[in-house]
Amino acid sequence: MKVTAATAGSMFYVSPGTTPVSVATALAYIGRFPKSKLLVTDTSENIAKNLDNLQKIANNVTTLTISDLGTPLSITANQLRKNASILGKLGSSNYDLHVRDVTAANAASVATNAHVKNITVTDTSAAIASA
Repeated sequence: MKVTAATAGSMFYVSPGTTPVSVATALAYIGRFPKSKLLVTDTSENIAKNLDNLQKIANNVTTLTISDLGTPLSITANQLRKNASILGKLGSSNYDLHVRDVTAANAASVATNAHVKNITVTDTSAAIASA
């Protein structure tokens, strides 16, 4: 019997090496090779748009790098809270977060994050006045 092709699916560890990949590539690659480890580099806009999906593959991402460091990562308060694992992959690099949809009650705790440079509070006037 002659074997002309064989596939192993995701039964083994596949690594694309040390070359960074975009967010779109990472998401597609992990879908096909779920045991892979990747370096992900992309713009702050692409990272912010896909932050929830990146969180799902956080265990596969070794490093997350923002390619346009001058542009802040603009995310919601909910994304900041839910996506701590993937945001931690940014390491201690010099990046800025702009966080929107923050409640008045949570504004002070969001402000304790050293990377948060801008907070947009969205709440009732009564909640803002009492905070």
